[in-house]
Amino acid sequence: MSARADSHSTARSLCSLTGVLQALCALRFNQAEIEYMRTTGYFSDEYLEWLHRFRFCREQVYVYEDKAGHLGIHVKGPWEETILWEGLLLALVSEITHEFYDGVQRLLNFRKTIDAK
Repeated sequence: MSARADSHSTARSLCSLTGVLQALCALRFNQAEIEYMRTTGYFSDEYLEWLHRFRFCREQVYVYEDKAGHLGIHVKGPWEETILWEGLLLALVSEITHEFYDGVQRLLNFRKTIDAK
């Protein structure tokens, strides 16, 4: 099996990624969490206020399948917000891809076991 995703795996990745992006946009630090972080002394009040107000904006991330059937991701917005998407998106795509190919590999191994019997 090729390491390059086929159209079916790209569609599955799009669905998985879209759902996770929605969940990320729902994340919030509550006041108790902010107050706990304040007690550590590591964070300025200004930063904690920013963190309390911060929300990931789903409209900044465009996920699509290109003409060749590959997953595409574009992020657009203010740098201080979009840069926060970078690590998350890389990790999510990696996780979704490995989850899919691990499943395919398990099926191929199962098929070899059945064929050997």
